[in-house]
Amino acid sequence: MRRNVKLFLWVSIILLVMIGIMTLYAGEKSNEQVTLRFSWWGGDARHKATLEAIDLYMKLNPNIKILSEYGGAQGYLEKKKIELASNTAPDIMQIDQTWLQELISRGDFFVDLSKRGEVNVKAFDQGFLGDFCTYNGKLVGLPTGLNAQLLLVNKTAADKMGVDISKLGDWDTMLAEGKKLHEKNKGYYLFLHDTESFAGEVLMAMVKQMTGKKGFNDDYTLNFGKPELVRMYTWLSDAVKYGVLEPPGDAALYTFKGEQNPKWINQQIICLVDWASNYTRYLLKDAEFILMLPPILKNAKTGASQMRPSQELCANIKSRNISESVKFIDWFLNNKDAAVILGDVRSIPASSIARDAAAKEGKINKMTSDAVGAATKSRIVLESAIGYNRQIVQIGLDIGMKVEFGELTPEEAAVENLKLTEEKVAELKAEEQE
Repeated sequence: MRRNVKLFLWVSIILLVMIGIMTLYAGEKSNEQVTLRFSWWGGDARHKATLEAIDLYMKLNPNIKILSEYGGAQGYLEKKKIELASNTAPDIMQIDQTWLQELISRGDFFVDLSKRGEVNVKAFDQGFLGDFCTYNGKLVGLPTGLNAQLLLVNKTAADKMGVDISKLGDWDTMLAEGKKLHEKNKGYYLFLHDTESFAGEVLMAMVKQMTGKKGFNDDYTLNFGKPELVRMYTWLSDAVKYGVLEPPGDAALYTFKGEQNPKWINQQIICLVDWASNYTRYLLKDAEFILMLPPILKNAKTGASQMRPSQELCANIKSRNISESVKFIDWFLNNKDAAVILGDVRSIPASSIARDAAAKEGKINKMTSDAVGAATKSRIVLESAIGYNRQIVQIGLDIGMKVEFGELTPEEAAVENLKLTEEKVAELKAEEQE
């Protein structure tokens, strides 16, 4: 009996010692110093809020050091392509949703977040995740915000120059109103446009409004033809001809940085179309602004606004610290304190937890919230992944530039667009079948 008691005591002591050692070891592991790299692009407001959120996370997690890699949008995608191909990419990356199909076709770069217990994916609309964040059955990123293309109008400048804002919601009446403005004062233009995106992101909405269909089907067939492209390019040609748009040579000086255009700063340009996540960079202290739905055609067969994630946060599958990377993504997108800091610098938060927390503290701009809400009720048909292929998009941008500079007529531009697009689509289809 005594022997059994002694044996029991010795076993108990050994177990307690082992538990203590395991606890100590676990504690040491949790305090292991980890360095993560996080890259994003944006304007000053986004940078400031993101850095503040990162500082808070590092205070809450002293063993985590986050190296911030940030700047403007220009060149960001090209840099990521090089980093991913050379295994030098950051642990956490802000990625534009339109780039994902191309990047994924180059390799398996991103963690499947649906398989990670460190992140709460239920806080996001599951249909939204399925439409925009899931590729080949993998959840490759989580949306930072709900983004919509909107028309930002400088109401102060419009009122001063007699621009009828109610006519800016229609492509044809907008053209007439812009022509009238420029005839009144040659130094004024209605529309600020980025020559690297206008003929693609903005004007292609007109084509979808004509057809009521996405540009490209999943079987690589096109849903548009010469008549739709001629109408689109005619609008573009007329807009330059009549001074609705600033001359392309001048506008090109401010590619990806339209907010620095002196004519915008001096309130000589009235409005622009951009994503809700970007509009704050264009605001001026001495002007009142309003957000509206983008222009739409009469008898349009689909809505006015394109919607998608503002961006997505993706975790590098080659990271040495995948678990800590995913934990940070979860905190950044779902934590209430993070949400209050970040507000709407990436548009309206996509996470219901973050959205509720930011709204409760008044950190979501009501103008943005109302406009994005209106956009959800006037959505343009969802584009296929083929339509977001950068080579396809670039064809439209290059030809649009030629129209703006008067190098191609609308008819010639339509023919060239169809020829080059059909050739590229056939090439992409052949690559997929190899």
